[in-house]
Amino acid sequence: MTRWVLALVGVLVVTTSASAWWMWTNGFFCRPPAAEAALFRLYALDFLEPLESEGAGGFLRQLHSHRSPRGPLLAGVGALIAHLGGGLTPVVLWVTTTFFGILFLVGTWRLALGFVPPRAALAVTTIVAFSPAVMTMSRVFRPQIAAAALTVWALAALSRSRLLTSRRHAVALGAFTALATLGKVMAPIYVVGGVAAALLAAQLQPEEVRKASRRGAVISLLVFLAVCGWWLLPNLEAVLEYTAQASRGVRPWDMPAAPSRWEVERWTWYGIGFVNNAQGFLVAAVAGLVIPFVLRGRRGSGRARFAADGSGWILLVAVVTGYVALTLGHLGSAGKFSMTFVPLVTLAAMAGLRRIRWAFVRGVAAVLLAVAALTTGVLGHRPFSDPVTLVRWHSFQVLSGGDTHVSAPARWLGLSPSSTGEEWPIREFVRTIAAESSSAGRPLRVLTPHQYINFPNLLYAARCLGVHGTIAEGDWNAVREKRLLEAVRSTDLLVLDTAVLDWDRSRKALLAHSVRLDVLVETRVTSKSVVRLVRVVDP
Repeated sequence: MTRWVLALVGVLVVTTSASAWWMWTNGFFCRPPAAEAALFRLYALDFLEPLESEGAGGFLRQLHSHRSPRGPLLAGVGALIAHLGGGLTPVVLWVTTTFFGILFLVGTWRLALGFVPPRAALAVTTIVAFSPAVMTMSRVFRPQIAAAALTVWALAALSRSRLLTSRRHAVALGAFTALATLGKVMAPIYVVGGVAAALLAAQLQPEEVRKASRRGAVISLLVFLAVCGWWLLPNLEAVLEYTAQASRGVRPWDMPAAPSRWEVERWTWYGIGFVNNAQGFLVAAVAGLVIPFVLRGRRGSGRARFAADGSGWILLVAVVTGYVALTLGHLGSAGKFSMTFVPLVTLAAMAGLRRIRWAFVRGVAAVLLAVAALTTGVLGHRPFSDPVTLVRWHSFQVLSGGDTHVSAPARWLGLSPSSTGEEWPIREFVRTIAAESSSAGRPLRVLTPHQYINFPNLLYAARCLGVHGTIAEGDWNAVREKRLLEAVRSTDLLVLDTAVLDWDRSRKALLAHSVRLDVLVETRVTSKSVVRLVRVVDP
């Protein structure tokens, strides 16, 4: 076992080193956090300030008073690492994400060991590490990777709990599910079906097993409430409203509206998304080269355990239940679903292949899987029509790497592989906003339809500069030209980027309605991106 643990450490070192190289060479260590990551950095600052001024007591009080439908786990861990590492720098945000990424892969290893020998478990972990679903959704300082990591540990505890009769694993199940919920509130969806299946399966056993299983379920529930109830219960109304809003508002990006619950398109959304996200070029290489080698080993006790206590079927029910719940709820990013369940599906494929008796047939099956992975890797990622770009993206965007620079908004902004030539005027904008606010005698509303110069980043800079309170309200959602007049009618200042909206055309369109834009600050960020902070003059 020791040599396989060392091999696992080697996989973690390779993925983490490649991630650091990827982040450094593509300029992410010099850029402000984008989109949702900026909001979580702002939360982390809420925890870091009392930690540095009052110590652990202040940190715990702030953690307990966190009022948001978004869980405090990622921001809290980020604040602790920032306290040790010298502030909420881009490197610290990456280290926080990498911590959860390593936790995710170690959890995958532990889950796999319950079903297959160490050699096969190592192959499962390696495939998962380089799965596009994991690479895509493990974006820096976003909660998906934290929730997925702890969910995998919860599923591993469930699979080892012997129908919830093991008290130790029942405690672990409740604790890890609660921690995953503190990462992302939808995490229990991925576990609850398996727990229900374990309880039902226990009813077919002798009376003492039934009692022990019910007792284990109660223990898991009590531990769950003890670990996350302090946040979940006070925020329950906000959480329910947040999830209901997401269920109503989220739709696939390429559809004008979400399909109804009776349409086939809706029920195949996550399935097709899983195929597209769970495969790719490196997965094909690993499947074609590693799996045949692995399958030459002896079939060990993993197969017997799979058949003995039915834990494999319990995990299958967890996957199906999560699929149904998400499909009925809303059609969000299929990558989030894929990242959470790709360890289980990879493990099932590995266990299934190992049951094939003849080595030649196993090799042919592995080759067919590799061809399927290659095909879906090319055809499944519609945003990437250039195969060379897709290969490079999958090859280097490993654990907690970033894909922001190849996303559509980043391409519009003209971000280069290195950010050394980029100038982000966030602090200059905040100083100007503070001066304008002082002149007006009130906080100003700022509209910031920008991926990087967004409202949370402006608030973060304002707090760091000691001018917090000068920005009253903001909106970091995209503003389209047809909605520009409606958007600026109720704002004081506006951030405009020529890469997103044409400056001359936008200004003329507003002038036609007697709305004037006065430029306060103008900065060229890239060759394509000129960002302006403008005052809206609306008579």
